[in-house]
Amino acid sequence: MSGRVAGPAGLAALVVAISAQAGQLVCKDRIIDTGTTAAELLAACGEPVSRQTESETLRDAGARGAGDVRQSIVEIWRYERHSRKLTTFVTLRDGKVAAVKNK
Repeated sequence: MSGRVAGPAGLAALVVAISAQAGQLVCKDRIIDTGTTAAELLAACGEPVSRQTESETLRDAGARGAGDVRQSIVEIWRYERHSRKLTTFVTLRDGKVAAVKNK
C-alpha cells in the first residue's frame, strides 16, 4: 500500500458509490433519499421512465382498533441509469420519498 490518503474528490466519489448501493439515488450531485419531496426529486432527476399510482387506506392505532382512518397516495417512479444497466424504483408516500431500491 502506498500510504496515500484520498483527496476530497476521491472521498466524494466513494461516498456517492456507497450511497447508491445503500438504496439512494444520486442525480446532479444531489442524494435522493427518505424525506425528499417529489418536486425536489423531479428537479434533480427529471421525469421518471414510468409512474405507478395507487391509494392506500391507513388506520392509526387507537383504543381497541378504533383509530383514525385516512387515505395515503403511494407512487412508484422508475428511473433507468447507466444505459439501462441499473433500474431504480423510488416509492413516494404522500409526496415524499419513502424508499429507494436499486435493481
